[in-house]
This record gives sequence, structure tokens and C-alpha cells, in this order.
Amino acid sequence: MEAQLASFLAMWAGAELLVDPIESDLDGFRNNISAEVKRGRIKYPWIYGRKLYDEIAESSFHGSGHLNHADTLQLLGGLPQGVFQLGPYVCGPYGLVESRTWRNIPPTVEIPGHHCSELDCDRIHGVLLTTGDTGVSKARSLIGKKLSKVTGEPTDILDEVADFQASHIPTFSWSDSGSLPFFLFECLSEKDLRRLLVGLLAVSKGSLRGECEQLGLTIGNASNFASSVNDAQLLQIFLLARDSEIHECLNRLIWDDEIKIEPGETRVPRIVRRGFGSLNISMEGSRLGVRCKPPASFVPVRLRQLIYSCFPGTESKVDDRLKWPLRGYEGDSAAAKLTNALAAEAPVALVKRLIVGEERACTVALDKLGLPSGAFQSATDDEIAELITWHLGFDSLKRDVELHTLLEYLGSLRKLIGSLPAAFIDKTDISRIRQLSSDLFVSLEESLKRIICFIAWVTLRDHYAESYDLSYSKNEAKEYFVDWMASRNPSFTLEHFDNKLPLGEILSCFGTVAKAMKEAIANRESYRRDLSEWPRAMRDPSSPFRFPFQYRVPLLDLDNTAASFISDLVAKVPSSLQAAGVLDVRNGFLHHRDEVPDTARISSALEAIDARLAELIGNGLYPLIYTLESAESDSTGRRKVVLDSRGGPKVVLTRPSPIELAGMPPTSDPHIVVVRATLRDSGEPLRFDFQVDSEYTDRWRGFPRRPVKKGLPKFGQSGDGGS
Repeated sequence: MEAQLASFLAMWAGAELLVDPIESDLDGFRNNISAEVKRGRIKYPWIYGRKLYDEIAESSFHGSGHLNHADTLQLLGGLPQGVFQLGPYVCGPYGLVESRTWRNIPPTVEIPGHHCSELDCDRIHGVLLTTGDTGVSKARSLIGKKLSKVTGEPTDILDEVADFQASHIPTFSWSDSGSLPFFLFECLSEKDLRRLLVGLLAVSKGSLRGECEQLGLTIGNASNFASSVNDAQLLQIFLLARDSEIHECLNRLIWDDEIKIEPGETRVPRIVRRGFGSLNISMEGSRLGVRCKPPASFVPVRLRQLIYSCFPGTESKVDDRLKWPLRGYEGDSAAAKLTNALAAEAPVALVKRLIVGEERACTVALDKLGLPSGAFQSATDDEIAELITWHLGFDSLKRDVELHTLLEYLGSLRKLIGSLPAAFIDKTDISRIRQLSSDLFVSLEESLKRIICFIAWVTLRDHYAESYDLSYSKNEAKEYFVDWMASRNPSFTLEHFDNKLPLGEILSCFGTVAKAMKEAIANRESYRRDLSEWPRAMRDPSSPFRFPFQYRVPLLDLDNTAASFISDLVAKVPSSLQAAGVLDVRNGFLHHRDEVPDTARISSALEAIDARLAELIGNGLYPLIYTLESAESDSTGRRKVVLDSRGGPKVVLTRPSPIELAGMPPTSDPHIVVVRATLRDSGEPLRFDFQVDSEYTDRWRGFPRRPVKKGLPKFGQSGDGGS
């Protein structure tokens, strides 16, 4: 029996098949395997979400790359049964069942295991599991030795199998579902997953209910049923549904805010980040829904294909229909014009002009992307164009709403003051100024609090300590700053900062931070990081790479000019605003005093606010989001990368860089650039991954978890240099 099973697993010997696919009792074989999987005699690893990662981090073998059989059993014993799918067959806690959709999510013995102890390494290292010695494994070993002496393959049969598989799983599909389980369990909460199951049971017209009932499950009330199943059961049921059903249900739940994703947030898998299939597709989620995203280099190809699919007909008819809207571009044919348009025009503008403006083309485009056209009858052309381009895989510049609102209030008040007589302001004008002043100063105070938190977090927090975290979020920066201030003034609490911090105290915080910066510069050597804490690749004297974080206070890692400039600018904010009478103007209008500042005083205060904001924004001391605008390379290996934001200056990075291995965020991802904070000897500014504060980021707190280096103190034990 063991030899027969081993032969079945080997499949062929040279050009000869060891298994007769016609005469074999595949149903009986499947039923036997299914029974063994249900009983747990065959155990698969659960590799989705954080459970496996955290289980390894808590174990005695954290950091190991190969587990023995005892450790393998210990690890898998604390996890749900693994769920995988090959073709139509889905294995899991319900055994081996057939799905209506073919997928390629193969089982594996090499699992995504852990981060290593080198803090600059962001790769999740694989861990190899060990199967115990069984009669089948011994037979497979003997057969393997014999087959190693046989040459050739049954190429004709293999070609037929490949063609058969391609008919069910298209080779070049923009919606490969290999990343589906990783997206579901890394990007959605337990409640979200159960909402998805309830939605699928409601919208799949009874088909998924029927699939579940064939497994012997009684659904009854969908919500009660969804709350009764564990993660493994949940996933195996999901894989019985069609990809289009899952995709549409997720989109509707997100659009209806039943799955809440914060504005500006893009959820991506954190552990298994690779793409799947021939086109390397990965799934992502935002307030616009869920998308299957190919690598950036394939996205324009996808847009081109979508445009042509929206205009069916003969080649000459398509050519005639596209030539006119593309008439501004060079080329004798529509194809040539479209090539030039794709190279020069913003994708969202091109989509708006070619697709959104024509109802039939727009309906086709939405259908190709799995988006119900009927859901967007009240949407504007701009909204639909943004939706289509995002689902194709493009990212757009993100506007900072808080900053945009502040600048609008500032502009409106300056315009009003400029229209009034200098000598006298009547009661009607005072009322209008009071309203605008209230809006402006409330917005200004919130923005200044965000700015000082960001500046202190960037320049004083030891980002390399503990986990080497180069990720910024508004709440994390605020928590750091409040703790930092509380270490100097115990009465400074989070509640005080959120609710009772007037403009005068906010400005004094700038002075406190500026003083700490200057003290750090004066005592530089006391903050130097021990060489043993440097990354392995950079502590070797022969390494061509530089370690940019040689101090526990990041301000000291900047070149001297940048460090002095930033500390001077931070000190300048309170002194210049106070000198311009900003506090008097604020108090004069917000406290409803009988005497109000004259227009000259107000203008002076507004000019000072405008000037300081422009300096802070222009030097990257406001956390604006930057995205990749362009990248150029030459034959010598040099590259020039241009980053852009909505509101800040463009940033040009040159490659190669001596800090290439420092773990800075990829230039392809949206991130924060501190423009003026140029690191010593590299000329490159500090950059941070951007995180939106949400339930999703809360669930990923404490990630990554690294094994402690033996023989070295745990990073951070000697104290945070910024404190």
C-alpha cells in the first residue's frame, strides 16, 4: 500500500507514467485522503495571518530555519488545520472537497517563519518543517533513488496537462487568486471575515449555502453560523465560492462601510508580500474597494488592454474611434498615438477622456474590473476615473485634508482682511472675521500639534532601537511626543495635549524641542551607538555601505548644516509668531473682547503664519505623503528617482546610494520624506513608511518580532537617546 501511494505521488518514471489516469479510482482515493485530513492524521500548516508568525516568536526555536519533527508537531499542534487548493480540490478541516473555481494555492513544508535578529533586514525568513518517518516517506525515498537514474519526461502528457490547467486557470490573468487567503487573514479582522461570509451566503443566490450543506453543515441564520466557525473552516468555505462573488461582496462591504477602511489607508499583506501567478498579482484594499494589483511595470500594459477591450470591433473601426480623442498625440495609427499618450498623460486623465466619457465603454471597463456599473450612477466623472485607475493598479497623489483645510482658511481670512479699510472695521466685518478666525486658529492649533509631534518623533526618537521601525503614523508620533514631554513635565498628559493645550503652550513646545535639539548637538558623543549594535552588513570595515543611524538621536545623524537649520527653524516658529502678535490676534477675536486688532495687526499675524507654514512644509517638517513620479537610469548603473507630493517640493534621489541597505522605504511605495533632514555623507533625506492609524495598524503593532542577539544587550535597554 505504501509503495502504491509513493508511486502515485511520483507520477512518472522517465517518459512512462506510473499511474493510469483513466483506470484509477480517483473518487475513492480522494475520499480516503479526505477522511485522514478530517481526523487530523494528515496535518497541513496554517500559514495565513499572524497566528503562525506569533507562535514561532513565542517558541524556543524562534530564529531557527529548520525544525525537527518534534518541534514541527509542537508548532502545528497549536494552529488550525491548514487550508490549500490545487485545481478544484480544497483541503482543510472539512476534508478534501471540490470548489467551483480552480485555484493554485499549493501546500508547502517551507513556511513564512520569522524575522532575523538583524534589524536592517525586513525579509521574513522561511522555516522548513519535517515530516515524520512513515512507510510512505520511506517508499518515496527508495523510489526517488531509482527514478534518479531514469531520464526523460512524458512531455506530450505534460503539455496536455498544462493546456488543461490553463483552460481553468488562465496563464495571463489580472486576477490571480493565489494571494486571496493571505489578503483575507492579514488585512481583515475577525469581524470583517465573518461579515464577508454572511454577505456571501446572502448574495451567492443559494449556491454557497448548497455547497455548505453538501459538507453536512446546517446554515440556518447566517450570522450565527458565521460566528460558530473557526478560521480554517471559514477559509475552506470561502474557497468554495467564486472569486467574482468574493470580490464583489468585499467591494460592497467596504463601500457600505461595513468593513471600515480609513481614508488614505491601503491594506496590504504584511507577512506574505509576494505576488502570485505569471503576472505576479497581489491583493490590496482601500476605501475604493479591493483590487488585484500587478507590478508597476505591468499596470500601463493592463490599461492599454482595457482601453482596447472597451472599443470592440474590427481593427480599422477601433482605430477610427480612438484617433479622434487621441488627436493631440503623434502617430499614424491609434496604436501609436495611444503609446505616446500612455507615456505622457496622467492615467486618470486618460481614463476620464477615453473611457468615462462614453457610457458603453465605461460599463465595459467596470465589468472587466469586477465593478458593478449600476453602483456608480450618481458618481462624478472624476470619481469614476479615480476608481478605474486605482483598480487597475495605479496610485495617485494623496492630498493632506488637514493641511488643505488650514491653508484654505488662511487664504480666505487674508483675502477678507485685504478687502477691508485699514482705519475702521464695522460690526458686520468683525463678525465675519471672528468666524473665519475661529476656523483658522482651531485648524492652526491642530496642525501645529501634528507638526511638533512629527518633528520631535523624527529627530529625537531612536528609530533603530528595538525593531528598527521606519514607519510613521500620526498617533504613534503623538504618543511618543506626549511621553517625551511628560518625562520633563509630569503634568503634561495625553488628555491635556488633546483637549486643553492653547496656542501659547503649543508654541512653548516648539521651544522645548528646539532646546533639546541644541543640547543633543552640544553633547553629541554621549549619544553614539555602540558598534556591536550596527547591522552585520555595515559593521565590517571592508563594507562599501554606510550605516546612517550611528547615534541614538537621529538629529545627530544628519549633516551638520541640516541639523543646525532644523533646530533653528523649530526655535524660530514660536519667537516669530509671538513677535508678529499671533497670540494677541487669536485672543482678540476668539475671546470676544471689546477692542479688536486692526487690519494691519491681523495682516502681520497672518503673514507670519503663512511664512512659517511655508518654511515647515517646504523643508519637509510637515508629514506630507510622497509618491514616485519618475525614475531614469543610464548605461553606467546610475539612477535618478523623482518623488512628488501635493503641496511640498519635489525630491530627487540618486542611485546607487551608500545607505542602500539601511532599510529606507521603497521609493515605489507612498511614504513621508523629511526633505531638509539630509543624512551625513549620503545627501539623502530621511524617509519613513506612511501608516494610517486604524484597526488594521493596531492589529500589526509589535510587528516585526525578532529573536534577541545572543551576547548583546537588548536594544533600547540603555535608554532612548531622545529622552
